[in-house]
Amino acid sequence: MSDISVAVAPIAVVNVTVATPAPIEISLSGTQGLSGPPGEQGLPGIQGLQGPEGVIQTFVYTQPAALSTWPIAHDLGRFPSVIVVNASGDLVEADVNYVDSNNILVSFSEPFAGSAYLN
Repeated sequence: MSDISVAVAPIAVVNVTVATPAPIEISLSGTQGLSGPPGEQGLPGIQGLQGPEGVIQTFVYTQPAALSTWPIAHDLGRFPSVIVVNASGDLVEADVNYVDSNNILVSFSEPFAGSAYLN
């Protein structure tokens, strides 16, 4: 013998009385209520390991004779940024063609001598 009472309000209340020990399965259904406010921020995590020290390699290429295309083998193993200056140290606009991760071709509108700085 068992007595079951169910009250449905904003919150469902279920009271179950069982006269003899027996397994009872109860399931409730309804709509989900509103979400509560966000919880407090958790504690900060532990700091990670120190990474390896960075090394910036700069390759300087000097072109002593005036040419309109400079083939540069830099062996940096990457695609570096390129800054070109003339013999007076003035910046020069150039077209850079990356042949591969170790070679570039730098082209100009007219031949000149100067230096290229690869980072």
